[in-house]
Amino acid sequence: MTPDDNKRFEIAALRSNGYAKYADRTADGQKFLRENISGKTVLKNVSDLVSKVELQLSHNFVDHTMGRTSSMSVRSRTDAMKVSSDLNLSSNLKAKLGADYSVMTHYEDGMPGSYVFVPDAEFKNIAIFGEINKSVSAKESFISGLRVD
Repeated sequence: MTPDDNKRFEIAALRSNGYAKYADRTADGQKFLRENISGKTVLKNVSDLVSKVELQLSHNFVDHTMGRTSSMSVRSRTDAMKVSSDLNLSSNLKAKLGADYSVMTHYEDGMPGSYVFVPDAEFKNIAIFGEINKSVSAKESFISGLRVD
């Protein structure tokens, strides 16, 4: 949805699934389920200082089952967020500042074939980042940035 030239709102939902029969393995891919929902907001020309603000959110789910006679399943869930802002510090000096966060939880089939899933790993990441862009002419600029995770 784009209510005007300075605002944009997006929502996306995706779902896919599949299977594979392998001649060279003892386990087939019985399920490759992937689900995703995400949203994004972009606001432009917020003020003289803030030229753009972006917010992104997402949720991903994966269910992967392998097996022929008995099955082995793994699942994972990832939730993420990113926010950033473009700044006009002066006519020839711009900056981008932001942060992102994600958490991914991996689940294993507690007893193969039981479909009782137990979290066995969790990964969290938080980051901040910044970039400075200094124009020195119409065709040249200096760009420097830093990201800390």
